[in-house]
Amino acid sequence: MLSALTALDPRVYLEPNNAIFNHYKGVLAEQFALQELRNDERLPIYFWANDTNRAEIEFVLQANNKIIPVEVKSGKNIKSESLRSYVTKKDFAAEIAIRSSLLNYGTVSNIYNTECTLYDIPLYMIGEFKRILG
Repeated sequence: MLSALTALDPRVYLEPNNAIFNHYKGVLAEQFALQELRNDERLPIYFWANDTNRAEIEFVLQANNKIIPVEVKSGKNIKSESLRSYVTKKDFAAEIAIRSSLLNYGTVSNIYNTECTLYDIPLYMIGEFKRILG
């Protein structure tokens, strides 16, 4: 929708190393994820940033009686200090975290030496996160 509203030429997405897409791909990925998550209108969606605003989690969801941080990555580089900062914060004790990117589905237990399980969910499947988590 964001691309349609801005009349962005589809070639921007298809051409490798397009400067416009490279600059805005994170914003577009986050907008896409939000639209997919908002398909469930009852789903409360929040944002988190640490005290210094150096770490942020795009979406924090409340689902299945759990608080779930969702980190959105627009590419295949999935390194995320923000997710580490959130998951290791003792006040939160996240049991589940989601990272959505262009990578394939997978899970990682005990991320960052915590009890948290990370679900890597491809960006195109983020709207199905409840079904994936069970």
